[in-house]
Amino acid sequence: MNRYIKKAFKLLILIFFLAVNIIAVTRTSPKSASILSAVTVFVCLFLTIKRKYGVTPTICLLIYTILTQFGLVWPYVVLGNGVLSNYNIYTLRFLKSIYLPQAICIASVAIICFSIGFIIADKETKNELEEHANHILSDDGLSQTGIVVSCAIILSITLLVFIFGILRGDISIFGSYSDYMSSELYSNSFYVYLLLFYGIGTVFLFTINDKKIRNILFIIWFLIAAILFLTGNKGEVLYAAFTCYGFIAIEKKKANRKLIVLGLIMLFLIIPLITNSRPDGVVANLNNIKFSFTDAFVEMGMQIRMSVFMINDVKTGVRHLLLGKSYYNPVLMLINHFIPLFGHLEIATRDIYDIYKGYGSSQVAESYLNFGLYGVVGFFGILGFILRHFEQKIDTTFGLALFGCVVFVFMNATRNHFYFVPVQLVIVFSLFLVLYIIPKRKHLQK
Repeated sequence: MNRYIKKAFKLLILIFFLAVNIIAVTRTSPKSASILSAVTVFVCLFLTIKRKYGVTPTICLLIYTILTQFGLVWPYVVLGNGVLSNYNIYTLRFLKSIYLPQAICIASVAIICFSIGFIIADKETKNELEEHANHILSDDGLSQTGIVVSCAIILSITLLVFIFGILRGDISIFGSYSDYMSSELYSNSFYVYLLLFYGIGTVFLFTINDKKIRNILFIIWFLIAAILFLTGNKGEVLYAAFTCYGFIAIEKKKANRKLIVLGLIMLFLIIPLITNSRPDGVVANLNNIKFSFTDAFVEMGMQIRMSVFMINDVKTGVRHLLLGKSYYNPVLMLINHFIPLFGHLEIATRDIYDIYKGYGSSQVAESYLNFGLYGVVGFFGILGFILRHFEQKIDTTFGLALFGCVVFVFMNATRNHFYFVPVQLVIVFSLFLVLYIIPKRKHLQK
């Protein structure tokens, strides 16, 4: 089939499902919306994942967005209240909201639009598929050295910070998650950037070509991951790790069976253990480790509640649409930090953070809060297009590391506010600019 006809056919299918979900926004029940979303997700993944390419970083982001939106409602609809036994009635109050079906359909719209953007940007041809099978990422040596050195520095500093916190009694691997959240380290504004650099270090680690160096640095990475896991943290480790799983497809390698088994152990044993052990501490509950098929999905899927709350607030007049304020304000505030041009500015979603403290957020909810359904369509359509466009241009390990860090930032934002995205992207691009310039200058001097 001609590739243009094939692409047009895919887009027509997605546009059909987009229309169905938009119509269903105000005309369906939670069960019907869940069934429709399941069919929608299957179609989107079938049309975007290619056997020859596999699961790329962009697809990893799409899959994680799916899990955060439907990981709870699907098991709930199929298996009933039994899968929610770990949560109290107040936490689950959003399941009784009349706006739950709308939230499910709007999440489906987000997935469809991301897929549409992905397919529009895709430039697959028969020759490109052949090149994909034979092409190996290039490396100029100097850039690889910069990645290795940066990775070693970042991971070493991160480990030292955590060890120092343990030695001075600020954090304890035997304490609860509440104890960790009460620590000075967690309360310090530097902590957000510490986790960002740990994520960057993770991406760097998985783009190092030298196996011996990678294994040495992996030990440092693992020690940090162990500290985070034992103190009740998960996403801080797994966001970047899941992004790096997509490197397998970019590097034209087959998925390692050991890696798949490790992923399943994390999903069905480790994540449920950490989640259920947060009140008393992970170490105190190691003897209670048990298999759970649904716990990890349910916890990730809890983020759909923010869409329910935002739709409710907008529909009832509690808050008005932000009209892009939560997107451009962080940029203006960043500029103000260096050149005070725009006067006093506040975080547009500050009150949401205060009211729903500890709930996080989601980009589905935030894009809806800015422009309603149009915001969801625009945000996810543009995101899918841009990421796929640049993903296809990766031909060096340096480019892979940069792209991986960008995807990691958006992976982290999937369950959080957009406020942190601009400054994190500036940090990422600034770091890579330095890593790009220094080797070039040394080369020219020679």
